[in-house]
Formats: sequence, structure tokens, C-alpha cells
Amino acid sequence: MKILGYSTAFEGYLEVDKELDDDSFELLKGLARTRRIKRDPQILEQLGYGTAESLGIDGELYVEPAGKTNDYCPSIINQNEPPGRQPGIFLQWIPTEDRKRIIWDRGIKFYNADEWIMYLIDNILSPRGYIVNGIVNAQGEDEEDKWRIEVKENTVDIIEGFSELQPVPNFDKWLEDHYAKLQYAIISHCLSKYIKKRRIKK
Repeated sequence: MKILGYSTAFEGYLEVDKELDDDSFELLKGLARTRRIKRDPQILEQLGYGTAESLGIDGELYVEPAGKTNDYCPSIINQNEPPGRQPGIFLQWIPTEDRKRIIWDRGIKFYNADEWIMYLIDNILSPRGYIVNGIVNAQGEDEEDKWRIEVKENTVDIIEGFSELQPVPNFDKWLEDHYAKLQYAIISHCLSKYIKKRRIKK
């Protein structure tokens, strides 16, 4: 099955030298679950989301509360343009629950994955005193699209080919798993609506 757009599968992880504190952990999770779009930080401040300065350029550090979306927030300047320093609309690097690693969320169409790692290190992790090391192998849809991200003491290198120190991504297996989960979610949703409708009729 072909995905519209272009997807890449990743294997491996990046390790931080100490556990993420509460604020850093929640910020990384929040950035990943919130569409990264250009906002007016002054309006965000007026709405009670923090000071304009703390929210960064174009509201780059704004995050939505878990389980909620705010697509019609008056702070939005452009829904299809990321904040000035962020490389894309979707961030798919997430912290692990033990707060010691950064991993791929296994979602589709993760663009600018390498630039996102650089952004997170340069603008969030390094300024907070964290040191990042690790290797992530990447396999794109095209068979020859093989590369890796190597991070050594917060310095990021993008290198052709895989590292033997991390597993090789199996793109076809990842795609199969992704669509199996998607089908399960759709079936569960439809079944839930059917049961709800039956109860209403009774």
C-alpha cells in the first residue's frame, strides 16, 4: 500500500545524560502532540498561556493540553506555516517514559527529522544542561534512501548508510504494522458508533 507523501522508518534512539526534569519532559511531549504552526505570542499571553517571551518566536513553545485541540485559537497566524525556527509542522521525536531517551513515535510522513533533532538539542535540551548522544538509522520509501543520524555530545551529523550499532529499519514491516493499527482503530470507532446508536434506539 502506498502512502501519499513520503515516509521514513527509523530504528535506534538518542540518550540524554540524565533524566529529563518534569518541565522538559512535558514540553517535549507537548511539542510532539501539538501541530507546530505560526502563532502570535502576544495573543497567547493574553489568553493565559504564559508570557510572550517564554513562548518563543512565533509561539514556538506553545503546547495544547493533553486530549484537547485548539484549531480555532485567535493566536493562529498561519495553520500551514511552522514557527520561524522550527523545521516543520509535525514533530515526531518523543521522550521515553523513563525520561532517558528520545525516540521516533513510529508515525507516517516524518519530514525534516534530522533538522528537528538539531532544533531540539540547540533550543531546548542543550540550554537546559542536557548532553545528547546516540545513533538512529533511517530507511526511506526508496530502497536506496539509507542514512543515519549520529549525535555525539550534542553535535549532530547526518551520514549515508546504516550504523551496525543500531537495528536496521524494516520499512515494509513498519508499514504493515501501521496499517494494521489504523484498520483496528477504524473498526473500533465504527463498532462504538453502532453500539451507541443501538442503545439510543432502545
